[in-house]
Amino acid sequence: MAESLTRMLTKLGVEFDYFPNALAQLEAMSERSASTRHRFKAIWADLQGITHTLRSFDIIIVSDTIGILGRPQILRPLKQLDKPLLFYEVFAYQGAQFWRDKFGPTAHHIFDGLLTVSGIHDIEPLTDRPIFEIGLDITPQATFLAQRPLTAMIDFPREGYTAARQTQLEALQTLNIPILELRGEYTFSEIEAIYAQVGVAFVAFPEAFGLPIVQIQFQGGYIASPAASWVKRHALLSNGHVYLEDSDRKSFTNNFLIYGSKDELIEQLISIKNNYDPWAVRQTILEQQPQYIHGNLNALCRALKSCI
Repeated sequence: MAESLTRMLTKLGVEFDYFPNALAQLEAMSERSASTRHRFKAIWADLQGITHTLRSFDIIIVSDTIGILGRPQILRPLKQLDKPLLFYEVFAYQGAQFWRDKFGPTAHHIFDGLLTVSGIHDIEPLTDRPIFEIGLDITPQATFLAQRPLTAMIDFPREGYTAARQTQLEALQTLNIPILELRGEYTFSEIEAIYAQVGVAFVAFPEAFGLPIVQIQFQGGYIASPAASWVKRHALLSNGHVYLEDSDRKSFTNNFLIYGSKDELIEQLISIKNNYDPWAVRQTILEQQPQYIHGNLNALCRALKSCI
């Protein structure tokens, strides 16, 4: 996501620098014991180096998981710089019930604004910090294969979701659809090469957003899920919308196969198997959700202007 943001800033002509290890350094300093004079000096020297570098910038943007809001001590040196501090995540903390319950309703106050990929919320979001839905800018390296047979990708096994995975396997075996099962570890280039072969990918468990869901669609692959709520932040709804299962479960592009049973899944797989067109899948996301491919530069520009 941080690299995605750098591409968007480049398009806007904004001067920036990227510090991929800055948060790791701040975390290490926050955990390092200051029980001796030498250790204290080391912490002070490290902190002075980071803050001196960052002090020359007008705005600081942190890109990390929402879990960092539970460790505010890591972010305090950044806050003390007295610079506008923005947070870039896949969804907004203010509109996520789980995280508000976990960290409380004010954990996000350390930031002056939130940048998100998706503007779909679980609950009515708090409005005490502005939210800008800037999307994503992805640049896959793998070659797009416009003509290929339908191949399915099964995600890594997830504890508690084995029954759903078994249903997926049985449906695919019934139709003799080739299966790619993810196992072990992959480099970025290796996993992108796999995505380029995929005709349909199965969601393994409820996703907060899921960057592979975007990448696979751009490479021409459908996304299959046993419940719409598992992929709700990909719904074709306006930014700021609170997702409601009863009314919004059909608010997805044709790239999504939402099934409730093995028979229903088989029926949908037969339909796409007989008419599989990777190019049509790619065009669907490019036309209907371009903010997940090229980013929303207008929203990012508004976010930056709001800080200056």
